[in-house]
Amino acid sequence: IKKTIIAAGPKQPKGPFPKDPLKNGRSFSTNYYYYVTQSGLKLRRYWLCYSPNMDRVYCQPCYSFSLQNLWGTAGLNDWRHLSQQIRSHESSALHAETCVVYDQWRNSKTIEEALHGSLQEKTNFWHKVLERLLNITLMLAMCNLPFRGSSEDFSKDRKDNFLSIIQLLAKYDTVLDILLQLPKGSPKYLSPSIQNELISLLAEEVLRDIKSELQSAPFFAIILDTTQDVSKKDQLSEVFRYVKIVYHDDGTPSELKVVEAFNSFTEVEDSSAIGLHKLITDSIQQKRLDIKKCRGQGYDGAAVMSGKYSGLQKRIQDVAPHAYYVHCASHNLNLVLKDAMEAVTETRKFYDTIESVYSFFGHSIVRWQKLQNVQECSSPNPTLKTLNPTRWSGRYDAVYALKERFFDVMKCLTHIILTSTKPKERDEAMTIKKQMENFDFVFMLVVQCKVLQIVNIPSKAMQCKTIDLISAHKLLQTAAHDIAQLRRSFDAVIKEASSIASQWGLPRQFLNKRAKKTKTYFDEVSEGITLSDPKKRFRVTVFHPMMDKLSCQLINRFEGMKSVVTTYQVLEPSFLSSASHLDIEVEAKKFADKFADDVSPLFPSQILSIKTSFKEKIEHLKSAKEMASFLIVENASLATSYPDVCTAYMMYLTVPVTVATAERSFSKLKLIKNFLRSSMSQERLSGLSLLSIENERAKNLDFRKVIQQFASVKARRKNF
Repeated sequence: IKKTIIAAGPKQPKGPFPKDPLKNGRSFSTNYYYYVTQSGLKLRRYWLCYSPNMDRVYCQPCYSFSLQNLWGTAGLNDWRHLSQQIRSHESSALHAETCVVYDQWRNSKTIEEALHGSLQEKTNFWHKVLERLLNITLMLAMCNLPFRGSSEDFSKDRKDNFLSIIQLLAKYDTVLDILLQLPKGSPKYLSPSIQNELISLLAEEVLRDIKSELQSAPFFAIILDTTQDVSKKDQLSEVFRYVKIVYHDDGTPSELKVVEAFNSFTEVEDSSAIGLHKLITDSIQQKRLDIKKCRGQGYDGAAVMSGKYSGLQKRIQDVAPHAYYVHCASHNLNLVLKDAMEAVTETRKFYDTIESVYSFFGHSIVRWQKLQNVQECSSPNPTLKTLNPTRWSGRYDAVYALKERFFDVMKCLTHIILTSTKPKERDEAMTIKKQMENFDFVFMLVVQCKVLQIVNIPSKAMQCKTIDLISAHKLLQTAAHDIAQLRRSFDAVIKEASSIASQWGLPRQFLNKRAKKTKTYFDEVSEGITLSDPKKRFRVTVFHPMMDKLSCQLINRFEGMKSVVTTYQVLEPSFLSSASHLDIEVEAKKFADKFADDVSPLFPSQILSIKTSFKEKIEHLKSAKEMASFLIVENASLATSYPDVCTAYMMYLTVPVTVATAERSFSKLKLIKNFLRSSMSQERLSGLSLLSIENERAKNLDFRKVIQQFASVKARRKNF
C-alpha cells in the first residue's frame, strides 16, 4: 500500500474547495501548497495533501510512516490557523525524519527494492537463456537434424549437435558463456529431458495456432494417409484442410487462403476401419470441432478407407452426410497408367528395357563415365534416370532422357561390345542393344514419351494445395482429350519414330512376328482373321489397346470425382458466364436443397444477382478461388449482400483433391526418424515433424508465451 501511495505522488487538487459556514465561510486554498521566501522564491510543499472527501489536509510522509500527530492520522481543517500549524509542523524534528524515509522509498533505496532488483536481473538472465535454447531447438527441428550424439559431455570432443551449437555460440554470446561457467550441479537446462520439453512446448504452441484457425473456420476436411517407418510402425499422417481469411491491421480482408495444415503422426495399432474411425474422431473432439462441419475426406483407394459399406469414409459420412469422399486424384491417375501399361505385354517389356539400361550404366562408375563423355545430343544433356516405382507420371523424366540420349546410349553400347574384355559385360551390352535396336522399341519410346507428357501436366498441377475439384477435373478431361487425339495420330507417331530410327540406320518397319493361331472347334465356321501386316498387327494388338485402356480408365476411375463436381458446378465461373438463367436457377435450387443446413433458400436469387451484376468480370475469372476472392476480399462489402454464395464457395474450396500434403509429410518422417534415430519416442517424433513441416508458423511463435508455459508446467525454483 505504501508503495502505491508513494508512486501516486502527493494529492493536491486545484479546487474549488468547499466553504465552511461555521467558520465564517473559510476554506482551503491552493496557496498553501507553496511557500514563498522573502526573496520571492516559490517552493512547493510536496508533503502537503488535501482530501476532498474529508475536507482536510494531511502530511503524506507522516501518514505513511508516523501516526504520532494529527497530520498523520485524522488531518486538520482549522482554516483560520492553518498557516501557523503548517509552519509549526514543517519545523518539527518528527516531520523531518519521516520526510527522509519517504524520499528513500520514493527513490527506491530500500532493501526490499534492492532485493527485487536482483531478482529481476536473474529473471532477465534466464529469460535470455531460454530464448536462445528455444531458437537452437527450433533451428535443429526445422533442419531435421538430430539433437543428441554419442556424448552429452562438454569435456569430450564428440558432442551432440545441441551442445556443440551452444558451445560455439558461447564464444560470441555473453549469456551462454555465463551459463556454461556456472558451477557443476547448477541448473543449466541442457539435459535431454529439457530438450524434449522444449520440443513439446514449441509443438504445442504451433498446434494451438492451428486449432484456433480450425475452430474459426466455417468448414474443414480430413486428409489421412499411412506409411511404415524405419522401426516397422504404422504411422498415420493427419492433415486438416480449411479456408482462412487473412485480414489487414485495420480489419479489412487481404487474402483468401486454402490451408492444408499437418497436425501429427499417430501410431496405428488397429488398422481396421473401426480403429481408424476412433483415432480421427478422438482427434476431432480434442480440437473441439464439430464433425458435422466436415465437408470432405481425402484418402487413397484402400478398402479400409474407401469401403462403401463399412469403410472409414462411410462411417464418417454416417455422422456428417456432406463429408464427401474423394479418392486421391494423384493415386487414381497412377492407377490409370499402371492398368493401361500392364495390360499390354509389349509395354511391360519396354519399361523393363528402360530399367535395364539405367541399371547397366548406373551400377558401374566406368560405364557411366563413358556415357557422360559421349556428346551427341544437345546441351545440356539430360541424365539417365531410374523408373519411379510408385509415381508413373514421374517416369516421364526417365523416358524423355532415354529418348534424347538414344544415339549416345547406342554408341556407348557398341563401344563396350567392341572394346570390353569382360564377357559378362559384353553379353549384357549386346542384349540391351538388341532390345533397343528395332523399330518397335523406338516407336514405343516416342509414344510413351507423349503419353507421360500428357499425364504429367495434371499430375503436377494436382499436387498444389490450392487446386479445386473442378479445375482438377478439367485438367483430367483435357488429358483424356489429348489421349484420344494421340490414338488417332498413329501415322504421325510413326513418322517421328522413323526420323529417329533412320539417323541410327534402323529399318523403319515393325518386327514381323509369327501370328498365333487360335484353336478351332468342329462347329466353328472360320478360323478367325490373322493380321499378316506387322504395322496393322502392332496398331491393333498394341497401340489401340493401350490407348483405349487409358481413355476408359480416365473416365471410369474418376466417376466419383465427377459426381462431386456436378454438385458444385453452379459455383464454377465458366458455368455462371455461359449457362442460361434457367439452368443456373435449377442447379442453384438443387444445391440449396442438398445443403439446406448451410445455405438458405435465398441462394438461387443471390447467385443469379451475381451473374447479372458482374457478368463481364465473371468471364475473366478462371477458378472458383478467384471468384471467392473477388466476393470476399476484393469487394468485401458484397459479402453481407451475398452471404449464402460466400458460404458455398468456402465450403467448396474445403473439399480436398489429393492427399499430396500427407504424402509429403512422409518425406520428413524419413529424414527425422532414420535408422540412426529409430528409437525415438512417438511424442518427440510428432513434435519434431510438426515444427519441420509447419516451419512458417514456428518462425512466428512468441517465445514469451513458451517461456511462461515452461515455467508454469514444472514450477521450477528459478523465476521466469
